[in-house]
Amino acid sequence: ESRLAYRCRVEDGCYRGYTEGSYCIVKIFKNEGRYSGMDVSQLDVDMQVDARNLAATFNRECQPTKHGNSCNVHIRDAALGYFEEDHTFYDDDGDRIRMDAHEDFLLERQIRGSFEKFNSNSGWSSGDDPILDAFSHWTWVHTDGEKLVCDLQGHREDNNGLPHAGERYYYLLTDPAICTPCHDYGESDLGQA
Repeated sequence: ESRLAYRCRVEDGCYRGYTEGSYCIVKIFKNEGRYSGMDVSQLDVDMQVDARNLAATFNRECQPTKHGNSCNVHIRDAALGYFEEDHTFYDDDGDRIRMDAHEDFLLERQIRGSFEKFNSNSGWSSGDDPILDAFSHWTWVHTDGEKLVCDLQGHREDNNGLPHAGERYYYLLTDPAICTPCHDYGESDLGQA
């Protein structure tokens, strides 16, 4: 894990498309990543939009189901944000992380419910979720080996009371990676291997 996530709430109007009162997550790189030159950019946002669009096509074409019910894959995309002034965060070890004014961060709408990691961008899979492993494989086949959506994490609903867009069964994912042969998508794109 190269990023830290902090819960926040939009106040005093809208911010980057999120309405006042929205609960969001600010994601920033840990110090070791920032010291080695890692940063977020529009490329990260574009990657998440690509992943979201691939998920929508997967849902249409493959129509995944669970227990005889529709079970769609939804991916939340992000926006770039920045603080007007310097801002300080602290990691779990108490180490200080300083964000300079106008340094970009990723901002995403918070996902309610339990949070799970289903697969990674380095080949690991929890092995207990055939729909998401199928989705990752499908993206690779669908794009003729040009894109593999992976590093899937978020909430899976198994009819326990948190419907999303009226669905009883679904996956609501955030912060995926896309791996490509030429490392087209920045830091989290680990390439062909």
